[in-house]
Amino acid sequence: RHRPTGNFAFDEYRRGELERLEQERRRLEEEAQAFAEFVEELKRAKDREEFDAFMAKRRGGPAPAA
Repeated sequence: RHRPTGNFAFDEYRRGELERLEQERRRLEEEAQAFAEFVEELKRAKDREEFDAFMAKRRGGPAPAA
């Protein structure tokens, strides 16, 4: 990906830093995915609660407790 500079120490340093950054990027991507799944689950729960309240109201019964 990157051309060697001719300085072995710097090239090794750069390789290590790029690998570290790539690992951090993957970790952050995994956290973002986990958060998106969490938000989706919250949305499903809210949708279910609103739907249950709607159905209870249509049937003339009390709304379910949250």
